[in-house]
Amino acid sequence: MPPRYPLFVAFAGICAALCVPSTRAADAPTAPTPANAPLTLDALEAAAPKDWKDQAAVIANQDQALAFIQGNALQTGSDFFRASNLFAFNRGEYRIGRIQYELLLAAAAKGHADAEKSLPGSYDTFMSLLGRPARFDFSGWSQAHPEFVEYDAAPDCVRTVWRDPAAARTTAASFTDNAEVKAIVDADQADRQGNWSARSEEERNATQQRDKARNIRIREIITAGDLHTSDDFARASLIMQHSGRFSGYRVAHELAVASMLLGDRRLGRWLIAATYDRMLMSVALNQRFGTQMGPDGPIRVDESGLCDNERTALGCPTLAEARTHQARGSQVASKEVAQLSGPDNTLRDEAAGVSAKIPDGWAMTGVTPVGPDAKSIPIVNPKYANTVIVLYYRTKPTVIPPEGAEALLRKHAATKEKERQSRWPDYQNRADSFVFREVNGRPVLSWSATYTEGKQACAEYLNRVFGSGSTALVFLNSPADRIDALHADADNLVASLQLP
Repeated sequence: MPPRYPLFVAFAGICAALCVPSTRAADAPTAPTPANAPLTLDALEAAAPKDWKDQAAVIANQDQALAFIQGNALQTGSDFFRASNLFAFNRGEYRIGRIQYELLLAAAAKGHADAEKSLPGSYDTFMSLLGRPARFDFSGWSQAHPEFVEYDAAPDCVRTVWRDPAAARTTAASFTDNAEVKAIVDADQADRQGNWSARSEEERNATQQRDKARNIRIREIITAGDLHTSDDFARASLIMQHSGRFSGYRVAHELAVASMLLGDRRLGRWLIAATYDRMLMSVALNQRFGTQMGPDGPIRVDESGLCDNERTALGCPTLAEARTHQARGSQVASKEVAQLSGPDNTLRDEAAGVSAKIPDGWAMTGVTPVGPDAKSIPIVNPKYANTVIVLYYRTKPTVIPPEGAEALLRKHAATKEKERQSRWPDYQNRADSFVFREVNGRPVLSWSATYTEGKQACAEYLNRVFGSGSTALVFLNSPADRIDALHADADNLVASLQLP
């Protein structure tokens, strides 16, 4: 078990409770929710004790909150934030501090401003529960009373973002991405292409030495404060997660959170979960989000008090999806996967018989097998934050019904709208946007939809393509004010798409 500091953490928990805006009614009763009452956030808040000294009531309420969370009923940033408040009273229990911090991460990923402000204090408490120094100490408690807790300040550039995310976002808008950081990441990813298990011992050692050099240089850039944009922080996090011990993973996690706070809803979100899992596993604790994989799926996952909606908020699949993808991925591991190759920046998947030309300025970031006959490929452009094109294709024949391809494609669009609403409740297809056409002799339906991510107005542009022995979906997600200008890039990808 990690070391604990009960007296300090109890005090810190009380302070955190005072600092976190309350959502409870002024006349809320303190008795636990009756056993036959339905579990809801309203009921849990109404029954939450006002006084931390009533430990029996605190424990009873938090046990009920745990059951509610594990029911996967939390949806919005407000839901996650309200649930985090139920764990503000803590007498030094690691799992309680962990659950509160995880809920705040999910709330912040959904754009909840109060959750963003609460992250530093919750993170410092979590670090103390792990027996590690505080990292932010914006209250000054650790520095004023070093006899109670250690303090090891996070890098200045990270502290600036965590201290005031809104101001940091304004400042970051005047900067461009750090070209050296991007070049380091490009080299890092190039080193990871191909089959690692087929490399010689000398080749592996050489890669590890290059990893070490990249890690050292990124640490220098962090210390110099030369990270400014969300992509800068996400890329630095990607390099730092290749560290070999807790301190490196901790910095990687803090960088990933900073990237998200600056507006990254792509790589930065997933890196938060991945670096968090690595950080825990490096001190012999079980992972939480299921990002660290072994031959049979996620390794050593503690599922208590964390729901799949928290995972998806941070860009991760559900645990069931992660386990299924791993199992199915092993079935196709011997096949060729999609690669970028050739001077024309063409994606080729020889095994599936699929190819497409990647639009100028865009790059494939990876390939995810989705079962034995489907793949999903995200494509990003470093010029556009919070923007991604995804090519999904499935090599399985589609039966066109008597009413025709357009009717079937429109039915698919309605189904997709319902699927999206589980993530974005206000997601809505634009009825006036549907266009049915043929591209390369194949039926294609394109349409647009609108939704809100956090507090940002966003849009999605989709193209569903039928082949004789396959189907594909190309979708573009972007802030709403940018998407029309990027339609052409998605259309060009669709026009170049070759399907079996």
